[in-house]
Order: sequence, then structure tokens, then C-alpha cells
Amino acid sequence: MSPRDILCAYKLIQAGESDESYGLDSDHLRNACDEFGVRVVVMLLSALLVHGFALQGKNVNVSDSSNYTGIH
Repeated sequence: MSPRDILCAYKLIQAGESDESYGLDSDHLRNACDEFGVRVVVMLLSALLVHGFALQGKNVNVSDSSNYTGIH
């Protein structure tokens, strides 16, 4: 996967979605500079690999450890 692939996918994020727990919405990410977008995706994927966990499902409580599963 190239940085160009990441940017193409990153720009497809649906506009107007929000996460009240962090005070961010998808427009923050959609309108960020390209370098930021690539770095965020790389950091996220790296963190998932380093920590070996991924969030399960949509609309789950992120503070509940039972909502995470090990990556096999």
C-alpha cells in the first residue's frame, strides 16, 4: 500500500460524522493536509500491530477492555 492509496481512502471518509468523546468530527480529518493523513494512518496501523489489539464492532464503549480482541 502506497501513501497515494492511503490518501485516496482517507479522503473517502464520510463528512459530518462526529465522536463526542474526543470532540472531533470527520471533517477535521478530511480537511487535514495530506502529510497528516498519511501519518495518522501509519501511526494507527503501527499501534495496532505493536499492541496487538483492535476494537470490535461499531458504537462500543472504548473504555471497556472486553470490547478489544487480540490480533492473531
